Amino acid sequence: MGNLALTYSGNDQESAQAKLAACARSIALLSDPELRAKTPSLPWDLYLYKSHQERTTLLGSLRTGYTTPEMFAQVLESAQIVQDRQLRASKERGLPPSPRWQYAYMAARYHCGVMQLPEFLDRLYALHLSREETDMSADGLFAMVSVPNYYIRYLLDLKRDPDGAMVRRVQQMVRSLRSWIARAPNGSHDKTLMSQLVQFLYMYREDLAGIPFFEFFQDVCAARQPTIYVRMWLAGRVAAELTDWAVEDCPERLVGLVGCKSPQDVIWRRRELADYARKAGQVYDTGMIHFRNLENDACRGLFEEEESMLRLHPYCGARLLRRHASTAEFSDIAWGHHLYYDGKGGYPLDFSLNDSPKKAMISLVAIADALASSAEETSTRCRPAMPFDRICQSIREGSGKQYAPYVSALLDPAERREALAEKLEVWRKEAYLDMYRRRTAMLEN
Repeated sequence: MGNLALTYSGNDQESAQAKLAACARSIALLSDPELRAKTPSLPWDLYLYKSHQERTTLLGSLRTGYTTPEMFAQVLESAQIVQDRQLRASKERGLPPSPRWQYAYMAARYHCGVMQLPEFLDRLYALHLSREETDMSADGLFAMVSVPNYYIRYLLDLKRDPDGAMVRRVQQMVRSLRSWIARAPNGSHDKTLMSQLVQFLYMYREDLAGIPFFEFFQDVCAARQPTIYVRMWLAGRVAAELTDWAVEDCPERLVGLVGCKSPQDVIWRRRELADYARKAGQVYDTGMIHFRNLENDACRGLFEEEESMLRLHPYCGARLLRRHASTAEFSDIAWGHHLYYDGKGGYPLDFSLNDSPKKAMISLVAIADALASSAEETSTRCRPAMPFDRICQSIREGSGKQYAPYVSALLDPAERREALAEKLEVWRKEAYLDMYRRRTAMLEN
């Protein structure tokens, strides 16, 4: 009966009410003395406690407004019961109570009107400070990663922060979070940690955190997703090199990028264009952070449904990048880098390459993405590494179809291909060196 509540998500009003009713029924049955007397050996109190925990999770419905006075009362009652048991267990063990359920108790009191928002934010901040940056337990993960996420979410509802104290707290929490994720070893928390980090990326506000999203995302990848980091770092360098060649061979194709109004503008702003291409390459595959398990898990082929899910990564990346001032200009590049130049293949089909003002850069990054796959470090079971010469051959074969002909033509001179192959060997080492430098800076806060 207690598990019945798990079948309802609470993500809409009907489901929230059904879950509330299921929780109420299971609590009533598990509290029935006649039932308890029939099988006294069962851990009735544990079942009851778990049911109260499940009813407390209806906090999500309180946040979204799917509420009734009955729901407020029942959720607050369960949150208080869970809090009391947490405090007793904490005293018995001589350890602090679980931050997850401390948050649930405070949030229930806030949403039910017992606690005001400034006090709630104060207590959330104290909950974050209750764990050290070296605490790699599940409780440490919650305090260091989840609590800052909640803090920013609720801070956006606060109308006034006259002395900027709340914003300074966000900045301190982000510094601690960066240090924590750089220290966290690979292990049992990996999937939970990445799930929480992805949620935090969507809640991230660069105006509050004091760090541009572009840089924060690089930190996350350097610390937790080295394959994605190295692949995009290499793609950025290749895209910059291709852009430099395009300025020489076909500057008219780059008109419109970074405000260039003529081929002469393109030539004058050569360095700026190359820098833009490098940055575009460093975030074009942002959406893959949603699907790191599909890309890296068990050694088997993907099911058809998994292939379809993986094809969502351009959309997810574009949606995430456009939320922030430091990355919004790269959202089209993330969205369109897998679409064929002739529009007759690739994905996603709801993106028009011809309608995008970033068409030229999307075409450059698409080839940079392919060339970056020549590095063994960027390979996954979904993207096996290929020899550099073979990739160049496939680009020539796809010219005018998958790839823009004026971009693939940049690789025609043999001396350019040879020079690029040599540079890729150097850049591979530089990519790792840059990643370790970034991680060291994260640890130093």
